Amino acid sequence: MSQKSSEIDVDSVEGYISLGIACHAQGQFEEAVAAYRTAISINSENANAYLNLGIAYIAQGQPLEAINALQKAIEIEPDNASSYLNLGTVFVSRGQLDKAITTFHRAIEISPNNANAHYNLGIAYIDQGCLTEAVTALQKTIEIDPKNANAHLNLGVAYANHGMLEDAIIAYKRAILINPGNSSESYNFETAYRAQGRLEEAIATYRNRKSTKATV
Repeated sequence: MSQKSSEIDVDSVEGYISLGIACHAQGQFEEAVAAYRTAISINSENANAYLNLGIAYIAQGQPLEAINALQKAIEIEPDNASSYLNLGTVFVSRGQLDKAITTFHRAIEISPNNANAHYNLGIAYIDQGCLTEAVTALQKTIEIDPKNANAHLNLGVAYANHGMLEDAIIAYKRAILINPGNSSESYNFETAYRAQGRLEEAIATYRNRKSTKATV
């Protein structure tokens, strides 16, 4: 246990939750789980302990345990958007897209300006192949958080997957302006150009991407 963790007073539920958060931040997920479970043993109705336990289980790659913990957090505190948001990400990872979408919508009902909830909803809709819904969710993400490069990138992906290449290129350009060093954005940009038969622009993008990699 690090000095920072050892300095936390763990004689209360909140103390054990703080210990768990500190352990999680250091990648000590088993220790984090143990701390949260101790907090729950003291107070089995503490929603924050279950929420953080669920997040720790996600980090450990234990989706079923994460679902159980997050559903318990929601049962205790049904108006916490973070619990729904994290639960939705677990459903996405398991390919349970209908459940994920319903869960993200609930997070948005509670917290309408939660950019992460709109973003994850958009990703789930992309995975479902629902262009209109994906575009709406990702545009809302960008409205809330205009500098979210991943939202611009995935908006481009949604357009490209449905053959709307000009719109995809515009979205990729915006993503690159925000985060010039991300080669995946340039790669998608290049792919869209190739699909349009714009070979010279595709080659220029490819060369720029290779040059960027070489200078990192």
